[in-house]
Amino acid sequence: METVLCGKPNSIPQPGSQFRRNSHTSAEQNHAQPLKSPPNLIPNSLSLSLHSLSLHPHTFPPLFKSCASPPLLPIGQQLHAHTLKRRLSADPFCAASTLNMYMKNGHPSCARKVFDGMPVRDAISWNSLIAGYSFNGMPEAALLAFLAMRIDGVTADHAVAAAAFAACAETGQLSLGKGLHCWALKSGLCGEPMAATALVDMYAAAGDTEAAKKLFWLMEEKDTVAWNCIIRWVAENCPAAEALELFMLMQEMGFKPETSTFAGLLPAVGRCGLLHQVKSCHGYLIRHCFVSDEVAATAITDAYAKSGEIAAARRVFDGMPSKGVVSWTAMVAGYGAHGLADQAIGLFQEMISGGVRPNSVSYLGVLSACVHGGRLEEGRSYFQQMSREFGIAPSIKHYTCMIDLLGRAGLLQEAMDLALAMKEEPSIQVWGALLAACKVHGNIEIGELVAEKLFQLNPADPGVYVLLSNLYASAQSWEEVGRVRKLMRDKGLTKPAGWSSVEIGPNVHTFLSDPSAE
Repeated sequence: METVLCGKPNSIPQPGSQFRRNSHTSAEQNHAQPLKSPPNLIPNSLSLSLHSLSLHPHTFPPLFKSCASPPLLPIGQQLHAHTLKRRLSADPFCAASTLNMYMKNGHPSCARKVFDGMPVRDAISWNSLIAGYSFNGMPEAALLAFLAMRIDGVTADHAVAAAAFAACAETGQLSLGKGLHCWALKSGLCGEPMAATALVDMYAAAGDTEAAKKLFWLMEEKDTVAWNCIIRWVAENCPAAEALELFMLMQEMGFKPETSTFAGLLPAVGRCGLLHQVKSCHGYLIRHCFVSDEVAATAITDAYAKSGEIAAARRVFDGMPSKGVVSWTAMVAGYGAHGLADQAIGLFQEMISGGVRPNSVSYLGVLSACVHGGRLEEGRSYFQQMSREFGIAPSIKHYTCMIDLLGRAGLLQEAMDLALAMKEEPSIQVWGALLAACKVHGNIEIGELVAEKLFQLNPADPGVYVLLSNLYASAQSWEEVGRVRKLMRDKGLTKPAGWSSVEIGPNVHTFLSDPSAE
């Protein structure tokens, strides 16, 4: 390799040697292991530059691709400097690969500078910019870049359309997405699986699961990514049985489930308490050697916990060869949901002690455990710690947990003060948790204030009327109970029947709280 790439310091390249160097570089890029190829590939290429060999612009795209990870960014910057010195950066392929390298390393501003300096911007460079913005969590910038590309008169391809659909999904701009859908249909870009799958994802992310399902079945060519996408959204927004039917159909049509398939399916299965289905999925993962995969193992852990098998969840968790923050969070949340506050807090502390940095979801799990276990002081401590030590700003959900915890402890005025001190407008969930606490402790004064807040946010929510009625009933204010109930009847509001389910053998039996409901 060294004689081919580097040659002698002062040697003159022989005819055809440029092609051999480029071919050798590309071959090594394709056949080596992803983590091992950059160290073996890059130093020899740097040797070429140090020996002042003349490189073709097409030599650099595979090299920049090898540097598309933060540890290798300095080497990528050296390569970029070399292309600038040799005036190779104007080449479209070289510039696009440089842009993509900076995007993958989390430096979109540097990537934009490269893009702005390109004399010719084709569809590949625009796609790299748009996809890069989406990759870095900048969907608004991705949409602006797409619109600028259209103004520039560049013809988009299916990859650009997919990136634009993904940006609409992330920003929730369904109206703009529908306009892009019409454009893509007229341009003939919806037939390719990548664009079609992104379109399905866009509609589903906006809450229109029915439209997403129709588009999925209209796809002429479906791949595994498309199946994973529709299974995930159906599992999230439709009955679990429908997601399971899709999962079975996927296999019947010759597609092999992947770890991401189970990551989308298992939350719905666990949510419904379908333990035999969780065990079936677990068996599939074991048979196909997926159980050591962190994503799959975390999904199984979460599903077992949601199905009531917390001991089985812990066994899967303990068997993981490596655990990231998502795995730890799933187990902490599982303990919290089962009211096992001591175990949840202990595991959370073990996670931090082991050097795993918690995220906002981790704190949501441990705060929820404190709520279920009535651990007021620990909850206060964690609520303060998340912003003080880890720089995590509390979200609406964190405030909801904290207000629920204070309310259950009878500290209703403190809970009210915390809600009013929020930077964001308190949500229905925040006021609902406080109103439920007022009902438990019989505090009509604060309860009426909270109910008024809820009526302003959603006057058609029957649950608010029922809670307020129950609050008056707990204080034996029967006239007020009658007034609230009459107000419900006059508005035509009825509270949906509560339900629960139990699994006996292969069957799941559902029970409704209202005997007249079906």
